[in-house]
Amino acid sequence: MKKYKMIDFFYGQIENEHVFAPLLRSNKRFHAILLLGDKFKRDAFAKFAVAHMLGVDALEFAKSPILHTDVSVLSDDDSDVITVDSIRMLREELQRKACLALQRVCLIETAERMTFQAQNALLKLIEEPPGDAGFVFTASDKNGFLETILSRVVCVHLKPVTKDECLKVLMENEELPEGRARYLSDLFDGSLEWCVKVSRLGIGSEMLLLAEGFCECLEKKQIYNLAVELCKVKNREELTLFLCCLKYLLMQRRRLRESREVEAKNFLSLIEVANETLKKLGQNANFNLTLSWFLSCLCA
Repeated sequence: MKKYKMIDFFYGQIENEHVFAPLLRSNKRFHAILLLGDKFKRDAFAKFAVAHMLGVDALEFAKSPILHTDVSVLSDDDSDVITVDSIRMLREELQRKACLALQRVCLIETAERMTFQAQNALLKLIEEPPGDAGFVFTASDKNGFLETILSRVVCVHLKPVTKDECLKVLMENEELPEGRARYLSDLFDGSLEWCVKVSRLGIGSEMLLLAEGFCECLEKKQIYNLAVELCKVKNREELTLFLCCLKYLLMQRRRLRESREVEAKNFLSLIEVANETLKKLGQNANFNLTLSWFLSCLCA
């Protein structure tokens, strides 16, 4: 039911998307589209795009898991990286003719996961698709994509979810009390992805509480307590959640102290450390070494 409410919410926003709406209204099927923006919004709009390519009702299709026989999906739940072998498997699937729809469709979620070799293989697939295939890609932004791929797709920058919209979804869809919903919306600056992640996942709420306690230790310069708090982080996923929560908390505190130049600069340097640590985790750096590096930067 929660997913359906969110789909209804985003479906009502289609007409506000001045690039996407005409594409969806058109009888002409686009060949390849890249949807950029907040994860929950781009995932919903990806389903609308796939439905358009298949020639089926967008809202009805979006309210069900994608199990259509003519759709091939590389979900962001499958793997952290999309390799060239995954693209080759897609090519084989797309060689089959559509059974129930107007064409076969390929959906790649969080497409920035593709390696350089995978992107080159995808480029050839877009240029010379087997049969009448359509492509839908989603990503947070277009950084990391080959220019040759970007030149062959319709890039749609979806409008950011506003704080008020985020608040509405959290209260109606996630059924959070207004106070909690407003706190998360303000803290994560309207990022629906992070608000929902923290509210739905038990570990997300734990990491937010840990990050809040960590900020208190930072402010009081309690270095030993910082180390004790960090020992509660057990794996890469938890550290990523913790660092993202910490980054938003530091950004919030920096905004509150803009009039105090020295304090504002200190928060900015801490935010840079958090970002650099997240980058190391994204590059699959050793977890324990990354954690030690992060703490040593804070103690410096």
